[in-house]
Amino acid sequence: METLKQLYLKKQQEKEVEQYRQFSASELFCPVCRQAMPVRERLLLVLPDGREVYDYVCRSCGESLGRKEG
Repeated sequence: METLKQLYLKKQQEKEVEQYRQFSASELFCPVCRQAMPVRERLLLVLPDGREVYDYVCRSCGESLGRKEG
């Protein structure tokens, strides 16, 4: 049986994971521009289970800088 403290810590961890899933980058390092640049989040595809995959694109040169599943 879990103690109250263990239940509290488990609930806190679940909240932190959910906050991380909602995280969106505003700037990422662009190897083409050679500096941190503002990014645009572009919907790449919607998976059969309803999850969405986003592509982070440099606003200056259009280089793809990363992906996020949310």
